[in-house]
Amino acid sequence: MNDQEFFIPTTTYDIYEAFMTHWNKLPELLKVMLDEPLGKVQGFLSDAFGAQRTHAEEQTRILRAENAQLREQLGAQGCQLAAISARCEQLARHFGLP
Repeated sequence: MNDQEFFIPTTTYDIYEAFMTHWNKLPELLKVMLDEPLGKVQGFLSDAFGAQRTHAEEQTRILRAENAQLREQLGAQGCQLAAISARCEQLARHFGLP
């Protein structure tokens, strides 16, 4: 990028290392956040967490639908297994097996 090196973290340790490299900037970041009008920070956080909440709610809805479908499939398979078991018992009795 413009003949400059840049770092892309690809592992947890890379992310940790990048975070620790910039740790000394945390007090400056906090100062800027506190110096800014609270409305800007609050709006930013509200937007960020609102998007996350919407995403989480959508994922929850999808997972609930998938779970309901899996429960239905398991119920059908349970009925099929019960029918197979009953038929096996009939065959065992027919042939005089214990």
